[in-house]
Amino acid sequence: MPRGSRRYSQSGYYHVVLKAIDTRQLFYDELDRLKFLDSLNKAKEKGGFEVLAYCLMNSHVHLVVKQGEIIGDSIKRITVSYVWHYKRKYKSDGHIFNNRFFSETIEDEDYLLKAIRYTHHNPVKAEMVESPGEYQWSSYNKYIRAYISSEKSYEVNLMKSYFKTVEGFRTFHRRFDEWDMTDRREIMRYKIGKYLEDFGCDLNDKSYGNIKEMHKKICKKYEVANGDVAFVLGVSAYRLKKAIG
Repeated sequence: MPRGSRRYSQSGYYHVVLKAIDTRQLFYDELDRLKFLDSLNKAKEKGGFEVLAYCLMNSHVHLVVKQGEIIGDSIKRITVSYVWHYKRKYKSDGHIFNNRFFSETIEDEDYLLKAIRYTHHNPVKAEMVESPGEYQWSSYNKYIRAYISSEKSYEVNLMKSYFKTVEGFRTFHRRFDEWDMTDRREIMRYKIGKYLEDFGCDLNDKSYGNIKEMHKKICKKYEVANGDVAFVLGVSAYRLKKAIG
């Protein structure tokens, strides 16, 4: 089945996940993680993008970024540098990362903040630590230090525009709701549901006519399979098929 084309963000913000191929580990020691962060910082300087959040897990990396150059070029800058280190150190051949990285567009402030919180909570979700501040390899503690030292940068200034104090930032991360533990389909349901509500659609109305109308609106903006549309609307695939004819 051919892959769908990548969607580009109107706001420039993305949630990106870089996964190792064949579920292998990306990082085996502290040096590997430091090298990846060095690759990330150098790519950021050259590519002109901003990193609002990051989290380095063993086999994948979460990033929340604001695009400078084309997002694919930024990701290539990051991965090429780290792959060179990995292959040299571990005498490895072939691909290290999946060829196609995951990217989710972020078009509103609420979703942006939740994507940052979700990124910082990944090690908590994996039961590696009990709170984000206990994990060394995410941007959570970088923000904490920035609040205390009054550091100024794009991402820090943006975060301080939402949370004036370090305690406000911590409190937001303690409000960990069910949305933050969701998968791709749940994220999609959140985004598309909000999109439909902005049109005044009633998601509780499961009549054939309303389902058909909402299906039309979804397909106008998103490239989504009918199975996913049925999930978003909370109806069976059979009912959706009957509604759209």
